[in-house]
Amino acid sequence: MTLDIIHFIGLFSALLGSSTLVIYIYTMIKGQTRPHIFTWLIWSILSSIGFAAQLSENAGSGSWTLGLVAGLCATIALLSIKYGSKDLSRKDVIALICALSALIPWFIFQSPTLSVILISLINTIGFYPTFRKSWNNPYQENLLPYALSSVAMALSLLALNEITVTTSLYNITVAFSNLIFVFYALWRRKRTSLV
Repeated sequence: MTLDIIHFIGLFSALLGSSTLVIYIYTMIKGQTRPHIFTWLIWSILSSIGFAAQLSENAGSGSWTLGLVAGLCATIALLSIKYGSKDLSRKDVIALICALSALIPWFIFQSPTLSVILISLINTIGFYPTFRKSWNNPYQENLLPYALSSVAMALSLLALNEITVTTSLYNITVAFSNLIFVFYALWRRKRTSLV
């Protein structure tokens, strides 16, 4: 692919990823979505680490998506103070501590790759509060942003300058996690409507 096409894919992926979160913010403010503050705080931390790791490995325009997503996840975490679910548990705090621990390998071993492997694992843990909340309240999440985010993360892989574990693993993990959550929430909606 030519550089222009790669930049176009990177820009399109970044805009798609950003638009999904802007939609999410809109539904939050309208009271249609009630995010879990810890999940979004965890995702802002993980996305920021992933973005920094991508920059350290020359990811190029493939990193634009994660950079914008990190900023918007932080915005959603802040807005969750007012519009989000107040259902916090001890396990949610443990998930947050796990997310913060992903910085340790980078600082101690100077290894962004180890940090990316760790944040990819922690992404699943970070999703726990939203999965838990959605078990009883499957309609509190707008699923369109999760689905479109999967597409954006997959497209961002096509725009990477360097495809390595450091530049691609987290995007792949986010794409799959979001997709799994969409199917999980749809399944829970179906199950709760049958009761």
